[in-house]
Amino acid sequence: MSSSNSNVAGDEPTDLSSLLTALHEVSAPITFERRSPESRYVAPGPPAQVPYSEYNIDRDHRETNQDQHQLVSLAQPSPAYQGCAQHWRNICADIPSEENCSVFVTGLPGHIGYYDLLQRLQYGRIVQTHINAPTGHYNTAAAKVVFWNRVGAENFMTAVRCRDFAFYGHRVRATWNRVKVAPQDPADVTSSRVIRVRGPREIVNEESLCAFLWDHFYFDLEEIVNVEQGLENTTLEIRFGSFWCQSENAFRCLRESHPDQETMTVEWVPDPCNVAEA
Repeated sequence: MSSSNSNVAGDEPTDLSSLLTALHEVSAPITFERRSPESRYVAPGPPAQVPYSEYNIDRDHRETNQDQHQLVSLAQPSPAYQGCAQHWRNICADIPSEENCSVFVTGLPGHIGYYDLLQRLQYGRIVQTHINAPTGHYNTAAAKVVFWNRVGAENFMTAVRCRDFAFYGHRVRATWNRVKVAPQDPADVTSSRVIRVRGPREIVNEESLCAFLWDHFYFDLEEIVNVEQGLENTTLEIRFGSFWCQSENAFRCLRESHPDQETMTVEWVPDPCNVAEA
């Protein structure tokens, strides 16, 4: 019986071309999940190693004890914090409690995503959000939310007290975050967690833009909306989870570091969460 070089299913590849094919199959590129026919996308999560640079030095923290961390009296980040604890944005602001714009929300559904959270935060302009997934014996999620000013934060706290802010029957609770955050510059009426990008279709598309941004910093997405689809140009609205270190980095990165920056326009778009203040 003559021998054969063909591989039986389950055998390891025996030639270079088969090996390269196998390696390609297990090294799939970043993909994006379509959320609805309206071109909503969710990032698949950060790559295995996110570059540490000036863009992500203020990466959102990861808390592990949810409700209990609010009982800690020290005005400093939790020991579970995975970012730069000494960065000025992570240090408790020296302001009266009446000016604090940061809240901590508990009792959220364990499967909640940034789209679900931000679609319901219609109380004011958002500076930062971060979702803490269930850990240990907890089966609910928590979230840190920083509003642009005290008005938005108080609108939200009032809604929680009146039980107007609800998720699928979950009883949501909120407290003022112990790491206080001062109101943002009231003169800055343009900065937002949302940017609009317009340019050639082969450059301005979800896959290429997100892949480029992932190479520079970590970010969370609410959604990406296809605002306009022309024969040559496309306009996308990218709604990040935060303004801090996410949309502000994207705005600067696309304008200053993208190889095709001359062919695209990048501008701020009002935060759709700013309904209550409009």
